[in-house]
Amino acid sequence: MTNRMKHFVFAAGLMAASVVAVVSAVPAQAMRSEAGWCAVYPSGSENCGFYTQSQCTANVSGVGGFCRMSGYAAAPARRHG
Repeated sequence: MTNRMKHFVFAAGLMAASVVAVVSAVPAQAMRSEAGWCAVYPSGSENCGFYTQSQCTANVSGVGGFCRMSGYAAAPARRHG
């Protein structure tokens, strides 16, 4: 393998590792800011993937449990004035 090829392979590997690091960090942040409601089931398990209270309530209907606001939900905008 020539010196030029070694540099190319090294650079390609470094770039691939950088892309993986950035892509894996972004979805976690996005999910935290979007899903605003958690279903809490009688077994104690939770599902915090609901965007509206209506979605959450429909999910626990018939199986028991309750809905609570997710700690990751963005606070509603306050109106001043």
